[in-house]
Amino acid sequence: MKWFKFYGQDFIGDPKMGVLTPPQRLLWVYLLSLASQSDKKDGLLKYITLDHLRMLAGITPEYEDYKLTEKTLEIFEKLELIEYRNDFTLVIKNYKQYQDVALTNAERQAKFREKRRESNEEVTGRNKTVTLEKSREEKNKENYVKEIAANAAEDINKKRKALRDQLRVAVLAVCLFVTSLLYPVKTYAKTLKLTLTVKAGLVGQHKPPFYPNIRQPRTQLAKNTKPDATSLAVVNDYTPDDYQYVREKAVAVSEQVFGKEHTQSFVSLINGESHFNPYAGNPTSGACGIGQAYPCDKLLNICGSLDNIDCQVTWVVDYIARRYGNPTKAYEHWLSQVPINGQNVGHWY
Repeated sequence: MKWFKFYGQDFIGDPKMGVLTPPQRLLWVYLLSLASQSDKKDGLLKYITLDHLRMLAGITPEYEDYKLTEKTLEIFEKLELIEYRNDFTLVIKNYKQYQDVALTNAERQAKFREKRRESNEEVTGRNKTVTLEKSREEKNKENYVKEIAANAAEDINKKRKALRDQLRVAVLAVCLFVTSLLYPVKTYAKTLKLTLTVKAGLVGQHKPPFYPNIRQPRTQLAKNTKPDATSLAVVNDYTPDDYQYVREKAVAVSEQVFGKEHTQSFVSLINGESHFNPYAGNPTSGACGIGQAYPCDKLLNICGSLDNIDCQVTWVVDYIARRYGNPTKAYEHWLSQVPINGQNVGHWY
């Protein structure tokens, strides 16, 4: 077993040791112990790391002392207890001198007092530097915590706002549902048209002549259980002339994109969805327009208003091309869906 000289009086009275935390002093003793393993007693240690010293001293991350030993080797170097060389060698300063020279207690104490006077001012300066570094680190941590708290508060406010918006939409939906139960189909259909056009930002100016026997769109049929109500209800004052006008516009665009072989399927599909009524609205889901866009905002965000018939036609044709390829496939899918209230209709959602 190898041993080394350890001067207790120097260890206790050295102001450099006073700068260190208790765990750091323990690591200093282990560093001296490692140096004593060499026969040369030159204080040279190769490839020594802080984690290595911590492991030898039994200081592991689960203990509070682990954080108190951060940057210990850098502090040793600042206090001129050790020196790093380019060949990854660590040198304990004055180690050889303390191990080879056997001074008397009086001599060592006198020498120590002299060195203490010389280095007192320098050590005081280092203490101030270490204190400033700690203050900066604490301030940075405090700013980081404040930033995290501010971000969390902002996220909470955004979530609260989104929740309030969802509650408003839910209340509006309940109100519309109750209205549909209390009022006839005619009154509710006109109310829905007004709601949709106001939501788009432009109140509709389209007011065609009154015509009482117009066929309702598929989405309006879903709310009527009596045959007489189906045949007599008026949907937005939509006339046969209006129907013919919108249908010709839509068919012309469809034939230009898909060809005439798909015209019959296109007409049957749109007749089932809205009867080419640009103001058709679904009281249950809120779908709207010639192609029954769902949600209605998807159409209004593009066309701006249900009055923009050309835009609605373009939207329907583009939707059919992207999702189904052509009107025939779209109509086949439409017919494959479950009928609504026994009517020969489906849906293409």
